Amino acid sequence: MQKTRAVVWTALCLATAAPVLAQASEFGCKVLLCLASPNGPKQFVECVPPIDKLYRDLAKGRPFPTCDEADGNDGTNFARPTREPYDPCPAGLSPAVAGSMVGEGYRKGAYVQLTDQQYGTSEGGGANSRACVGQLLGTYVTGSAEETRYVSVFDKVVWQQYKGYNGIDVFINNKLFNRVWW
Repeated sequence: MQKTRAVVWTALCLATAAPVLAQASEFGCKVLLCLASPNGPKQFVECVPPIDKLYRDLAKGRPFPTCDEADGNDGTNFARPTREPYDPCPAGLSPAVAGSMVGEGYRKGAYVQLTDQQYGTSEGGGANSRACVGQLLGTYVTGSAEETRYVSVFDKVVWQQYKGYNGIDVFINNKLFNRVWW
């Protein structure tokens, strides 16, 4: 009797859970498709309700939805939350060393010059920003005798604004496709 009751209970739980699991997977797949939209997750009217629901769920601490067809287990297409507060650096650039002074410039003979004499700390070139840098050209010395500053000069510097800690990384063909902020 006990074994029969357990089998019936298990079958009942599975039967009632199957539609919920299918619905969760369908929701997760809609979310993934909308997040992968190049012009933003709410570009299409059909995406507004699932993305709004996703943001509400994440704000309440609920888990990120799954999509059986694209769960990341096969290493192709998936999305996952991230706590990285900046966009990825553009191709060919990488984040500057934390706390370093950086600037964009050029080589002039044996010397390195800053473009427009502008530089900043790698994490704070502007209010809450981060520097993505290219190739190191050398060091520029500035300041006074009391306060000498050494600025690492790169051929290219892109300052990124702080976005917060509510991001979602979207992977297509196992490569980061975009980062969506909510």
